[in-house]
Amino acid sequence: MLKITKIKRKIMNSIKIKLSLIANLIAIFALIVLGIVSFYFTKTSLYESTLKNQTDLLKVTQSTVEDFRSTNQSFTRALEKDIANLPYQSLITEENIINNVGPILKYYHHSINALNVYL
Repeated sequence: MLKITKIKRKIMNSIKIKLSLIANLIAIFALIVLGIVSFYFTKTSLYESTLKNQTDLLKVTQSTVEDFRSTNQSFTRALEKDIANLPYQSLITEENIINNVGPILKYYHHSINALNVYL
């Protein structure tokens, strides 16, 4: 009887080890599949997020350039009108131009921080 119990224990221990091994292999396989799937979705999500951020950055840059261009053009037109409204005598000689147009250019330059007023 004792011999039979020892044999049963060995068989039970062998079955327990085999079941434990099978369960561990299933867990390892599941973890590998989970890692691959999560890597794929994380990669896709990161790609979409980066693409959206870069698109937003390009839109902001385009808007900034357009605003700068329109502001610059409006100030240049206003400067042109101010110079055109000066009397002809203030534009005859170089000295008169420096004395009359110079301050206007300086004020425009300081007000919008632009270099194109001297061009």
